[in-house]
Amino acid sequence: MVVSTVVKLKENSVYDNQKVFVPIGQIRPNPDQPRQHFDEDRLHALRISIRTEGQLIPVFLRPVKDERVLRQGIKYDLIDGERRWRAASMEGSGIEELEAIIKECDDEKQYITSCAVNFNREDHTPYEEMVMIHKLVKVYGHSQTYVANLLGKSQMWVSSRILAYERLSPVAMMALRKDEIPITVATTLSKLKPSDQASELKKYKAGGTISDIKVAVQRASERGHTQSGTRQLDTRDYRRYVEKTIEILDERFDRIDAIGVRSIQRGLTSLDDKTLRSLKLRLQKNEKRIHELVSSVDRVLDM
Repeated sequence: MVVSTVVKLKENSVYDNQKVFVPIGQIRPNPDQPRQHFDEDRLHALRISIRTEGQLIPVFLRPVKDERVLRQGIKYDLIDGERRWRAASMEGSGIEELEAIIKECDDEKQYITSCAVNFNREDHTPYEEMVMIHKLVKVYGHSQTYVANLLGKSQMWVSSRILAYERLSPVAMMALRKDEIPITVATTLSKLKPSDQASELKKYKAGGTISDIKVAVQRASERGHTQSGTRQLDTRDYRRYVEKTIEILDERFDRIDAIGVRSIQRGLTSLDDKTLRSLKLRLQKNEKRIHELVSSVDRVLDM
């Protein structure tokens, strides 16, 4: 007789590589999930499969550290298994908990794991693929060779996606995001100046071919009119950066609240005057930055 190793999750218990049952309501999707598109028909089919045949593969979770999120009853972030979680969360699914394996990992390791797991699945889009690669290199600082090895691709392949992300005009980027053009067309368009991208994209949508775009790139290159710079950050980039910064600040100040200002003050007494003055200057500098951000929000609200 086979004895199941799945156990009920006890309060405040720590598990590593042991299967446990976790209530659906205590799980939230990975905020940095590389994949954003989930086919509804496939989710319905998966929901039926879980109900009739059971959950064949556990989801992977990590404990939430953010006190604000914990107060909402959310205890775990998904590392892998968002399709299973979404299917189980559908109205009328009748699925109250998921079999899970809980792992301790930081944001970077979680993102790398999500990328490695999701990359070879057929339902992620070229746009999601490009964003994933760009973040691994530009945000987490990994080399193109590392990312190429992680995903089983060539360094040149990785480089072409990074350049496309940085050079595509907002219009061309939106066309890729909406799956109106394939990634090969996007990477070819990215070699052109933004104004030329718009005209060639219009021709392509009207029945043109990638060969036509390659001819346009060749002619632009002969005139010295191809793109060598990078795409300017747009409002979505700024919003994500500000939201992430605020999220980090919230987490840090929640920890300060938990420790208590008086306890921190007692700890500061062990520092010498030079270190204390340096800390004060850094705090004042960041206080000014926060004030400027608040003022920017106020100005937008007053518009």
